[in-house]
Amino acid sequence: MNTVYFVVLLIAIVLVGVVAVLALVLSKKKSNTPTTSQGIPPELQQQLQDEHDRQIKENAELKMAVQQSEQNIANALQASMNKQIDAQKLSIQEQFTAIVKSNNQQMSDFQATMAKAQQEQSKQIQETMNAQTKADTERLVSFQGTMTDNLTKAVEALTKQVNDRLQGIDKKVDDSLQQGFKTTSESMVNLQKELAVVQGAQKNIDDLQGQISKLSGILSNNQQRGMYGEWQLDLLLANVFDASNKGILYDTQYILVPPKNGNPGLKPDAVVFLDGKSHQQILCIDSKFSLIGYEQLFRDNGGTLSKEDADKAKRSFAEALKARVDETSKYVIDGLTAASAIMFIPSDGIFAYVENEMREVVEYADKKHVQLVCPSILRPLLASFRMIQIDQARSEEAGKIKDALERLGKDFARFLPRWEKLQKSIGQLSANSEEMEKTVKKIDKKFKGINDADTTTIDTIDADTAQGDTPLLNDDSSSNEQ
Repeated sequence: MNTVYFVVLLIAIVLVGVVAVLALVLSKKKSNTPTTSQGIPPELQQQLQDEHDRQIKENAELKMAVQQSEQNIANALQASMNKQIDAQKLSIQEQFTAIVKSNNQQMSDFQATMAKAQQEQSKQIQETMNAQTKADTERLVSFQGTMTDNLTKAVEALTKQVNDRLQGIDKKVDDSLQQGFKTTSESMVNLQKELAVVQGAQKNIDDLQGQISKLSGILSNNQQRGMYGEWQLDLLLANVFDASNKGILYDTQYILVPPKNGNPGLKPDAVVFLDGKSHQQILCIDSKFSLIGYEQLFRDNGGTLSKEDADKAKRSFAEALKARVDETSKYVIDGLTAASAIMFIPSDGIFAYVENEMREVVEYADKKHVQLVCPSILRPLLASFRMIQIDQARSEEAGKIKDALERLGKDFARFLPRWEKLQKSIGQLSANSEEMEKTVKKIDKKFKGINDADTTTIDTIDADTAQGDTPLLNDDSSSNEQ
């Protein structure tokens, strides 16, 4: 290869020298040629010109020959180089093929050796893992047994506590219901007795008519009649609600609206607290014992009155009753009292006459949201109010029971996520136990290597130790519930 380069270089130098000589000759000929044609014959000038043209032509031909020679030399050189390159490529290809074949053979041998070693190592690892799995399974079974016993005891204790609480609640509910049923039964018995009294009163209505005339003679004074009505109302309230509950379930002379700025305020004869101890639903009762006009109608059984005087007395009695209704309607206050008030007429006879003969007064009272009652009607009505109070108290107890059950339901609702969190903690503890066992074995192996003065074992253990081999117990801050 170097020889070819040397020959080509030599040829190029020779050609360059030839070209230089020719250029020198031409330049000398040009320098010897006169610059002017003065004194030169035309024939000589023509010869010189022809010679000059010939030299130019020869120079061009020489230049072309040189270029052709250079091209031929370059082509020959390129062909020689291509031939040598092909030969070298073939040689290199043969050498590369031999090397690849050798490497493939070595790789096949290496893979066979590695496969055999890997099989043996896998077998050893599998045996080790089987032994470790068996030991871990035994430890896990033992741990799960212990945890199961502990959890069973905890669940049994919790179940016992819940059952005790439920039994206590059931007992309270039963006691409350039994007490309510007992009170309801007693009230129903009393109500039946009062209804019997009402029926007896209806049968003796004629006798009561006669007693009215006698009562009118006794209670001829307005103040006495008012005191009698209030006394009878107080007696009925005490019999139905029990006098010990005065101020709690009912009250007399209750200040509904206190006096202010010269206003005398409102103070009904009696009130009944329909909601019991809450005193938010107040029913007002006022005793009205008006006899204006009524005395004339029934004096001497009305025999001395003309029809005109009787109608006049009846109208007077109706107007007096309407005035009493207006007075009672003042105790109907929106947002403070019940929607109606009770006007108590202390005489069953007077009430029966008004109910049967003076319907316009009853209708007027209805428009004013006033309910007319007599002693025979007021007693069962008060008994029904007592039942309302009992139902209200029972509803309050039921509300307390409902609240207790809702709190118990919340406890049960918190039990399930806590149980799931405990299960997760058990799983995490098992995983941490396995990682800790791995680290303990490695540490034990290190100590054995140190005791046996086997540094290779120590180095191998250090090389195999990963950053995550040491188990870290998780700090589950979420387990601390509020």
